Amino acid sequence: MTSPSTSKRCNLTRTIKSARLAMTKTQRSSRRTQTTDLVRYASTTLLALTCGLLLAACASTTPVRSNHAVSYQGLEKRGDQSMVISPKQPDLGRYGWAIIEPIQIDEAVSSSVSPDTSKEVLEVLQSILDKEVRQTFSLSDRASEQSAGRPTVVLRVRITRITEASPALNVLTTALVGPLRNGALAAELEAVDAASGKQLALMLWADSGGVAKDFLGNFNRSAHARALATRFATDASAFLTPLSSTKKQ
Repeated sequence: MTSPSTSKRCNLTRTIKSARLAMTKTQRSSRRTQTTDLVRYASTTLLALTCGLLLAACASTTPVRSNHAVSYQGLEKRGDQSMVISPKQPDLGRYGWAIIEPIQIDEAVSSSVSPDTSKEVLEVLQSILDKEVRQTFSLSDRASEQSAGRPTVVLRVRITRITEASPALNVLTTALVGPLRNGALAAELEAVDAASGKQLALMLWADSGGVAKDFLGNFNRSAHARALATRFATDASAFLTPLSSTKKQ
Protein backbone atom coordinates (compact mmCIF):
# COMPACT_ATOMS: atom_id res chain seq x y z
CA MET A 1 0.00 0.00 0.00
CA THR A 2 1.43 3.39 -1.05
CA SER A 3 1.78 6.01 1.60
CA PRO A 4 0.28 9.48 1.02
CA SER A 5 3.75 11.08 0.94
CA THR A 6 4.97 8.62 -1.70
CA SER A 7 1.89 9.27 -3.80
CA LYS A 8 2.44 13.01 -3.59
CA ARG A 9 6.08 12.61 -4.69
CA CYS A 10 5.02 10.50 -7.68
CA ASN A 11 2.41 13.04 -8.68
CA LEU A 12 4.95 15.84 -8.33
CA THR A 13 7.45 13.92 -10.44
CA ARG A 14 4.86 13.34 -13.16
CA THR A 15 3.89 17.00 -13.07
CA ILE A 16 7.53 18.08 -13.44
CA LYS A 17 8.06 15.66 -16.32
CA SER A 18 4.90 16.88 -18.01
CA ALA A 19 6.01 20.48 -17.57
CA ARG A 20 9.45 19.71 -19.01
CA LEU A 21 7.89 17.90 -21.96
CA ALA A 22 5.55 20.80 -22.57
CA MET A 23 8.45 23.27 -22.40
CA THR A 24 10.47 21.15 -24.83
CA LYS A 25 7.56 21.02 -27.28
CA THR A 26 7.03 24.76 -26.88
CA GLN A 27 10.73 25.46 -27.53
CA ARG A 28 10.73 23.22 -30.60
CA SER A 29 7.56 24.84 -31.86
CA SER A 30 9.05 28.27 -31.17
CA ARG A 31 12.21 27.40 -33.10
CA ARG A 32 10.15 26.08 -36.00
CA THR A 33 8.05 29.24 -35.93
CA GLN A 34 11.17 31.42 -35.86
CA THR A 35 12.68 29.47 -38.75
CA THR A 36 9.45 29.74 -40.71
CA ASP A 37 9.28 33.46 -39.98
CA LEU A 38 12.88 33.92 -41.12
CA VAL A 39 12.20 32.01 -44.34
CA ARG A 40 9.07 34.05 -44.95
CA TYR A 41 10.93 37.28 -44.22
CA ALA A 42 13.80 36.31 -46.52
CA SER A 43 11.37 35.27 -49.26
CA THR A 44 9.37 38.47 -48.92
CA THR A 45 12.53 40.57 -48.95
CA LEU A 46 13.89 38.77 -52.01
CA LEU A 47 10.54 39.10 -53.78
CA ALA A 48 10.39 42.81 -53.02
CA LEU A 49 13.98 43.24 -54.18
CA THR A 50 13.27 41.30 -57.36
CA CYS A 51 10.15 43.33 -58.13
CA GLY A 52 11.98 46.58 -57.47
CA LEU A 53 14.86 45.67 -59.73
CA LEU A 54 12.54 44.39 -62.45
CA LEU A 55 10.70 47.70 -62.37
CA ALA A 56 14.06 49.47 -62.57
CA ALA A 57 14.99 47.27 -65.54
CA CYS A 58 11.76 48.29 -67.30
CA ALA A 59 12.55 51.93 -66.60
CA SER A 60 16.06 51.50 -67.99
CA THR A 61 14.65 50.63 -71.44
CA THR A 62 12.65 53.86 -71.60
CA PRO A 63 14.28 56.57 -73.77
CA VAL A 64 15.29 59.73 -71.92
CA ARG A 65 15.27 63.27 -73.32
CA SER A 66 18.27 65.49 -72.79
CA ASN A 67 16.06 68.56 -73.30
CA HIS A 68 18.83 70.04 -75.46
CA ALA A 69 17.47 69.11 -78.88
CA VAL A 70 16.02 71.74 -81.21
CA SER A 71 12.60 70.10 -80.90
CA TYR A 72 10.90 66.95 -79.63
CA GLN A 73 7.62 67.48 -81.45
CA GLY A 74 6.63 64.61 -83.69
CA LEU A 75 8.48 61.85 -81.83
CA GLU A 76 7.15 58.42 -82.75
CA LYS A 77 7.92 55.05 -81.22
CA ARG A 78 10.05 52.79 -83.39
CA GLY A 79 10.68 49.24 -82.24
CA ASP A 80 11.33 48.41 -78.60
CA GLN A 81 14.33 50.65 -78.01
CA SER A 82 13.73 53.98 -79.71
CA MET A 83 11.58 56.99 -80.45
CA VAL A 84 12.33 59.01 -83.57
CA ILE A 85 11.65 62.04 -85.69
CA SER A 86 12.51 60.58 -89.08
CA PRO A 87 14.23 62.51 -91.90
CA LYS A 88 11.80 64.38 -94.15
CA GLN A 89 11.45 63.67 -97.86
CA PRO A 90 13.18 66.90 -99.08
CA ASP A 91 16.31 66.03 -97.07
CA LEU A 92 16.70 62.43 -98.22
CA GLY A 93 19.92 61.76 -100.12
CA ARG A 94 21.05 65.37 -99.77
CA TYR A 95 24.09 65.16 -97.49
CA GLY A 96 27.52 63.84 -98.35
CA TRP A 97 29.46 65.26 -95.39
CA ALA A 98 29.03 64.89 -91.66
CA ILE A 99 30.49 66.58 -88.60
CA ILE A 100 30.41 64.59 -85.35
CA GLU A 101 30.43 66.95 -82.40
CA PRO A 102 32.05 65.80 -79.12
CA ILE A 103 29.69 63.44 -77.32
CA GLN A 104 27.95 65.08 -74.39
CA ILE A 105 27.19 63.42 -71.07
CA ASP A 106 25.06 65.19 -68.51
CA GLU A 107 26.71 65.91 -65.16
CA ALA A 108 23.89 64.12 -63.34
CA VAL A 109 24.55 61.04 -65.46
CA SER A 110 28.32 61.01 -64.99
CA SER A 111 27.99 61.61 -61.24
CA SER A 112 25.78 58.53 -60.86
CA VAL A 113 28.45 56.13 -62.13
CA SER A 114 32.18 55.69 -61.65
CA PRO A 115 34.54 57.92 -63.67
CA ASP A 116 36.04 54.82 -65.28
CA THR A 117 32.64 53.67 -66.53
CA SER A 118 31.85 57.09 -68.02
CA LYS A 119 35.22 57.19 -69.75
CA GLU A 120 34.93 53.65 -71.12
CA VAL A 121 31.42 54.19 -72.48
CA LEU A 122 32.40 57.51 -74.08
CA GLU A 123 35.47 56.01 -75.73
CA VAL A 124 33.56 53.04 -77.14
CA LEU A 125 30.70 55.19 -78.40
CA GLN A 126 32.99 57.77 -80.02
CA SER A 127 35.09 55.11 -81.73
CA ILE A 128 32.22 53.00 -83.08
CA LEU A 129 30.12 56.01 -84.11
CA ASP A 130 33.06 57.41 -86.07
CA LYS A 131 33.59 54.07 -87.78
CA GLU A 132 29.90 53.56 -88.61
CA VAL A 133 29.23 57.08 -89.89
CA ARG A 134 32.21 56.81 -92.25
CA GLN A 135 30.32 54.08 -94.07
CA THR A 136 27.77 56.58 -95.39
CA PHE A 137 29.31 60.06 -95.02
CA SER A 138 32.65 61.78 -95.48
CA LEU A 139 33.68 63.11 -92.08
CA SER A 140 34.77 66.69 -91.64
CA ASP A 141 35.11 69.32 -88.92
CA ARG A 142 33.91 72.88 -88.67
CA ALA A 143 37.36 74.28 -89.49
CA SER A 144 37.77 72.16 -92.61
CA GLU A 145 37.46 73.80 -96.00
CA GLN A 146 36.70 70.47 -97.67
CA SER A 147 33.03 70.66 -96.76
CA ALA A 148 32.65 74.34 -97.66
CA GLY A 149 29.72 74.80 -100.00
CA ARG A 150 28.68 71.16 -99.63
CA PRO A 151 25.53 70.11 -97.74
CA THR A 152 26.80 68.96 -94.35
CA VAL A 153 24.95 67.34 -91.46
CA VAL A 154 26.03 67.97 -87.86
CA LEU A 155 25.59 65.01 -85.52
CA ARG A 156 25.05 65.64 -81.83
CA VAL A 157 25.06 62.69 -79.47
CA ARG A 158 24.07 63.01 -75.83
CA ILE A 159 24.26 60.23 -73.25
CA THR A 160 21.18 60.56 -71.07
CA ARG A 161 21.57 57.55 -68.78
CA ILE A 162 24.22 55.02 -67.79
CA THR A 163 23.42 52.21 -65.38
CA GLU A 164 26.19 50.02 -64.02
CA ALA A 165 25.69 46.33 -63.37
CA SER A 166 26.15 45.19 -59.76
CA PRO A 167 28.57 42.22 -59.75
CA ALA A 168 28.29 41.66 -55.97
CA LEU A 169 24.49 41.56 -55.97
CA ASN A 170 24.35 39.41 -59.09
CA VAL A 171 26.70 36.84 -57.55
CA LEU A 172 24.32 36.53 -54.58
CA THR A 173 21.13 36.24 -56.63
CA THR A 174 22.29 34.21 -59.63
CA ALA A 175 21.74 30.80 -57.99
CA LEU A 176 18.25 31.77 -56.78
CA VAL A 177 16.61 33.91 -59.42
CA GLY A 178 19.41 34.93 -61.77
CA PRO A 179 21.28 38.25 -62.06
CA LEU A 180 19.05 41.16 -61.04
CA ARG A 181 21.09 44.31 -61.56
CA ASN A 182 21.90 44.73 -65.26
CA GLY A 183 23.74 47.55 -66.95
CA ALA A 184 21.85 49.96 -69.21
CA LEU A 185 22.33 52.89 -71.55
CA ALA A 186 20.15 55.67 -72.94
CA ALA A 187 21.32 58.14 -75.56
CA GLU A 188 20.05 60.75 -77.96
CA LEU A 189 21.14 61.45 -81.53
CA GLU A 190 20.23 64.70 -83.25
CA ALA A 191 21.07 65.60 -86.85
CA VAL A 192 20.97 69.26 -87.89
CA ASP A 193 21.86 71.12 -91.05
CA ALA A 194 25.31 72.71 -90.64
CA ALA A 195 24.36 75.89 -92.49
CA SER A 196 20.87 76.62 -91.17
CA GLY A 197 20.77 74.75 -87.86
CA LYS A 198 17.49 73.13 -88.91
CA GLN A 199 16.75 69.82 -87.24
CA LEU A 200 16.85 67.00 -89.78
CA ALA A 201 16.25 63.98 -87.57
CA LEU A 202 16.20 62.87 -83.93
CA MET A 203 16.49 59.49 -82.25
CA LEU A 204 16.04 58.69 -78.56
CA TRP A 205 17.37 55.21 -77.75
CA ALA A 206 17.56 53.04 -74.62
CA ASP A 207 18.19 49.42 -73.73
CA SER A 208 19.57 47.23 -70.96
CA GLY A 209 21.73 44.14 -70.75
CA GLY A 210 20.49 40.83 -69.42
CA VAL A 211 20.99 37.11 -68.99
CA ALA A 212 20.16 36.24 -72.59
CA LYS A 213 21.96 39.20 -74.13
CA ASP A 214 25.22 39.08 -72.20
CA PHE A 215 25.33 36.83 -69.14
CA LEU A 216 28.96 37.50 -68.25
CA GLY A 217 28.33 41.22 -68.50
CA ASN A 218 26.32 40.96 -65.28
CA PHE A 219 29.58 40.53 -63.40
CA ASN A 220 31.38 43.57 -64.80
CA ARG A 221 30.20 47.07 -63.91
CA SER A 222 30.56 48.63 -67.36
CA ALA A 223 30.33 45.67 -69.76
CA HIS A 224 26.64 46.04 -70.56
CA ALA A 225 26.84 49.81 -71.05
CA ARG A 226 29.85 49.43 -73.37
CA ALA A 227 28.13 46.75 -75.44
CA LEU A 228 25.01 48.90 -75.66
CA ALA A 229 27.10 51.89 -76.77
CA THR A 230 28.22 49.80 -79.74
CA ARG A 231 24.63 48.88 -80.58
CA PHE A 232 23.47 52.48 -80.29
CA ALA A 233 26.21 53.66 -82.65
CA THR A 234 25.22 51.02 -85.20
CA ASP A 235 21.51 51.88 -84.94
CA ALA A 236 22.29 55.60 -85.15
CA SER A 237 24.27 55.15 -88.35
CA ALA A 238 21.49 53.10 -89.94
CA PHE A 239 18.96 55.75 -88.91
CA LEU A 240 21.01 58.46 -90.63
CA THR A 241 21.61 56.56 -93.87
CA PRO A 242 18.58 58.02 -95.73
CA LEU A 243 20.17 61.48 -95.42
CA SER A 244 23.33 60.38 -97.22
CA SER A 245 23.84 61.29 -100.86
CA THR A 246 26.38 58.53 -101.37
CA LYS A 247 26.38 55.13 -99.72
CA LYS A 248 30.00 54.03 -99.49
CA GLN A 249 30.98 50.43 -99.96
